[in-house]
Amino acid sequence: MEALAEYHKFPQLSEHRVTFAEVYNMYSAEKFKKISQSNINNYKASYKCCEPLYDMRFTDIRLAHLQAIVDGCGKNYPSLTKIKILFNQLYDYAMQHDLCLKDYSEFVNIEQYRDEDKEEKHKIFTTEEIRTLWENADRSEDIRVILILICAGLRIGELLDLKKDAVSLDERIIRIKKGKNKQSIRIVPIANAVLPFWRDLMAKEGSFVIPNSRDKNRRMMYASYLNTYFLKSLTQIGINDHFPHDTRYTFVSAMTAAKIQPVLIKRIVGHKSRDITEKVYTHFEIQQMIEAVDTPDWKNPFFDAISV
Repeated sequence: MEALAEYHKFPQLSEHRVTFAEVYNMYSAEKFKKISQSNINNYKASYKCCEPLYDMRFTDIRLAHLQAIVDGCGKNYPSLTKIKILFNQLYDYAMQHDLCLKDYSEFVNIEQYRDEDKEEKHKIFTTEEIRTLWENADRSEDIRVILILICAGLRIGELLDLKKDAVSLDERIIRIKKGKNKQSIRIVPIANAVLPFWRDLMAKEGSFVIPNSRDKNRRMMYASYLNTYFLKSLTQIGINDHFPHDTRYTFVSAMTAAKIQPVLIKRIVGHKSRDITEKVYTHFEIQQMIEAVDTPDWKNPFFDAISV
């Protein structure tokens, strides 16, 4: 707080003097008043991994320094995600207070570690957790978005990239126009169970289904969605240790338990299959997919953890 007071006296000098640790202390003094103890613990654990940066002037820190923390801490992918969130939050705070001129956090690469933690990557929501989500759906749009993901099998990046002109509520379909491979470009059916939630999202301001909180015509960043909406809303209703990609595996597990044809599941989620040759959808095939996503009892999906 002393450093922030000094900044207000000498703004032209303070940006060269404030350290990483001081930015964290100023940020946490404000942030920790507004979040749960579990989230505070997550921030503190991530901060402990950043010890090499503590005494560095914030304006001297570059991408290489941040990446070195990620590469050298030995943490798994979920923990690396939290460290990157901390970087994002500190740079956002520093930019707001004119303590730095460029945000290097967005360039930190943790994707190379994603596949090293298969057990975490494939964790599905339990039946009890899904019931809890439905019981709290009326209280939070963020929870309704999680249910949308569970009932659609969308990648979180696909939902954040999704513009409203790619959604047809009358046809009950979503057109994914870009993705990480050819199979990702596809039509995704909208389950009737979450159709009202889609209507609410489409009625809101902005060109994106999930807009940036500051600019409704810009895409929301993954780190912002994860920390501010996904993790926070789950923690508030007592659900922990999940990440957005878990919704996708939950969808596949529920569809498999409902005995939907594997080739149909692969087509909906955009997985590669020898049985899928051309991306040409007939009205009959689209109707098949809509009926398929309406088959599971999404409010009470009894299934065991299925390897997907």
